[in-house]
Amino acid sequence: MTGEERRACPNCGTSLPGDARFCLNCGQDQRSGLVPFGEVLLDVLRDTFAFDSKFFNSVPKLLFKPGALTVDFRQERRARHIPAVRMYVFVSVVAFLIFSLGEERTPTISDRDKGVVQVQGLDQEMAAIDSLGVDAWQRERAQGGGWGKRLENKVLLLNHEGRFDEVFDRFQRQLPLMLLVIIPLVALLLKLFFWRSLYVVHLVFAFHLAAFALIVAALLHLAEYLTNGSFSFLTMLFVFAYMVPALHRVHGLRWIWSTVLALLLTLVLTVLVFLGLAATMVFAIDSV
Repeated sequence: MTGEERRACPNCGTSLPGDARFCLNCGQDQRSGLVPFGEVLLDVLRDTFAFDSKFFNSVPKLLFKPGALTVDFRQERRARHIPAVRMYVFVSVVAFLIFSLGEERTPTISDRDKGVVQVQGLDQEMAAIDSLGVDAWQRERAQGGGWGKRLENKVLLLNHEGRFDEVFDRFQRQLPLMLLVIIPLVALLLKLFFWRSLYVVHLVFAFHLAAFALIVAALLHLAEYLTNGSFSFLTMLFVFAYMVPALHRVHGLRWIWSTVLALLLTLVLTVLVFLGLAATMVFAIDSV
């Protein structure tokens, strides 16, 4: 009678049964490294984005049953769905790839030879810099003025140097961070209205809301790209329409109160996004 066939883990050397899929010591997959490309690709997608049945179970519920994912989280039915933060990260990656479509910039006439972007309508200021020279102009403008004046001078110099494409690129890279700051604020606002509920429930709700908003914004941007139309202004309308049934489902509000609260939250969210975009642009200008 022969013993069970065993083999050593290539990674740590632990003796394993011949049919073991993973090492009991280090966890490494024991399949041969020479596997079909399709299987490798699926493994990468699964490990990076949790690209499995949970994702396909979660997204339709996110889009067509507002608040249902948060209810499942609160009632501890969590294993069937992708976590809210992971869903937001996946959606944000795809959304910002879509947002990058149609970013062709139109240079001004005076800047075509450089092939870069300048802000329109600053001809007089640009002429002053050209006539004085950058160093003399900076010495003249440095006298007096606070932070706002320094920022204005930075904008003028960046425009003169044709470097606003760098500002736009840095601005786009900082947008996900801006949204991550807004999400906990929305959750905190919900906590003020529903203080008996745990903050983590409101945070999950806010991540689901942000994921939905990004999906809508990305689809509207794609429609603009394909049709040369203008649809982005509809994003907040979709967010408002989504929050009404979501608040009704999660917190059991009457429809009238759910509508009033959704309207208030949409207005606050619009202000937060506007302030966040402005702060992100200032940061991008200041850091170039």
